[in-house]
Amino acid sequence: MMMISKPNFKRAEQAAYTLLKQNHINQLPIKVKKLTRGFKNLRIITYSRFAEENNMTTDEVIVFAGSEEGCCYYRKSEHKYMILYNDLIQNEGRRRWTIAHEIGHYLLKHNEITNKTILSRSSLTQHEYKIFEQEADCFARSLLAPTSVLLALKKFNANDLSKWCSLSINASTNILKFFNKGIDLGRRLDPNDKLVKLFRDYIFKKNTEYQCLRCKVVFYRTSPSYCPVCRSKKISGRLGESHMIYEGYALDENGRANRCPKCDNEEIIEGEFCKVCGEFIINRCDNRYHDRDGDLIIECAQVADGNARYCFLCGHETTFFKNGLLQQWKIDYKDIKKSELRSELEALDEEVEIEIQEEKAERDRERTRASQVALRSWLDS
Repeated sequence: MMMISKPNFKRAEQAAYTLLKQNHINQLPIKVKKLTRGFKNLRIITYSRFAEENNMTTDEVIVFAGSEEGCCYYRKSEHKYMILYNDLIQNEGRRRWTIAHEIGHYLLKHNEITNKTILSRSSLTQHEYKIFEQEADCFARSLLAPTSVLLALKKFNANDLSKWCSLSINASTNILKFFNKGIDLGRRLDPNDKLVKLFRDYIFKKNTEYQCLRCKVVFYRTSPSYCPVCRSKKISGRLGESHMIYEGYALDENGRANRCPKCDNEEIIEGEFCKVCGEFIINRCDNRYHDRDGDLIIECAQVADGNARYCFLCGHETTFFKNGLLQQWKIDYKDIKKSELRSELEALDEEVEIEIQEEKAERDRERTRASQVALRSWLDS
């Protein structure tokens, strides 16, 4: 085994970034298991499946792996790897971290460096074990929450990281500590970073993502002053647990409706008005003021989303809303809530029906058992 004096964090980070770039990953959360599909000598398997295949209990698999979380198993004679992870752990974020951590051991070739089938405290010195665990943690951190991408995002906290990256709060808190330490040490955003370019659309979306605290709509705009659906000024850059989707019209990249909102004409090529009925086909802010001579002196004309009732900059009505093409948001809100309640009631009805059928089946089984007991008793008499 070669002598290693300290962890090589740069190597671990670059290995994670290379894996992301090779798979053209461009958004969070990272679908970690899909990244390994090209590795022919690696298999990822759950503790439950491994136990079933080898006639073992889960507790025996934990002893075999030397961990309740997971391990990277190396069969030197065949040069094959197997990552085992405990699928009985309820926290998805912990499971994702474990898999990423073990992929780190695999790509950084820790088993081959140490000539060990499984890396464990008992098979390595405390110093060696600590170095390899730190490198694998650095790899997992860089893979699931790449620092170069985080540097391009607006201010966030551990809860945001947990949602964006699908990680546990504990892992997100630790990642945030490392991230802030890096900033203190002078790490800054590199706009020419290849990973940042890959994540460009995701970064833009996250940096322009807002939610109205009143009507719960989620929308994407740069520095909005008003909610485009209900005109509320109470908007937040952080998303709540629930959100609403309000009906509107599909638009092209120029903000032009794909179909006329009024006559449903599909032949939309250019211009701002439908060539059939003359209706607006671009939803704009209708904030216009004219002087006494009728000359236009103020015009916002900001292009709005297909479901926007109001301008996100000045709060004035949009052309679609003013012309009656969009209904009051409260009507939509009530309709959505009614639909959600109806779906919940239908799901509850299905659950009740399943329970009724299961109870009926159990009663039938009990009657059958009773009949069999009675028949045996009669035959024995």
